[in-house]
Amino acid sequence: MSGTSLPLLTRLGNYELVRLLAQGGMADIYLARQSGLDRLVAVKVLSSHRANDAEAAALFMDEARLVGMLAHANLAGVFEVAADEGVHYLAMEYVHGCDLRELLGAAHRQRAAVPYEAAVAIAMAAASGLDHAHRRCGPDGRPLHLVHRDVPLSNIMVTHEGAVKVIDFGIAHIIRTALAADPADRFASCAAMIDALERACSLEGWDASAAALVPCLSTTLSTTATGGS
Repeated sequence: MSGTSLPLLTRLGNYELVRLLAQGGMADIYLARQSGLDRLVAVKVLSSHRANDAEAAALFMDEARLVGMLAHANLAGVFEVAADEGVHYLAMEYVHGCDLRELLGAAHRQRAAVPYEAAVAIAMAAASGLDHAHRRCGPDGRPLHLVHRDVPLSNIMVTHEGAVKVIDFGIAHIIRTALAADPADRFASCAAMIDALERACSLEGWDASAAALVPCLSTTLSTTATGGS
């Protein structure tokens, strides 16, 4: 398990870590079992090489808390945001199913295609969840304006029951956050890019967040409907 966040630790808070699911530059994701409820959850952990980076830890926790405010049938839910002996983590819904990349792979092996109607339904469900994230307001009543900056096939899950869930909001881009009172805070480094996007979109009468997601979802819909051909 070279390069993992927790090569020796097998437990965080009420969660017994079962196995590593995925690794990223910012965090790793583990399959875990929650004590008491005896349910499987996904635990996202700040990577070990970021553990001593105060700014990275603060961003990780801030984004986790913001995503924890979301509640929508098409978004994987967050159960808890915490730290255990200096290890920052969030526990979230474990989606029993497969992502779209796996679904398309299975269809290709069967020489079949995902029906166009099903592809549209998946894209619409994902869009509904992403729209909720954009419109959701914080405790002060201000919109969070969360934008999932990357919606690849691997970030859209389909459960065994057919429900659609968007996962991994860890890379969500906070355009304006209720936590950001000081314009010179840690989110200010994105300000120039955000302003440029908003100015360009305002000329067309578009919402910056919605505009940023259109090409992502369009690509996802096209790939799902055509099998990538």
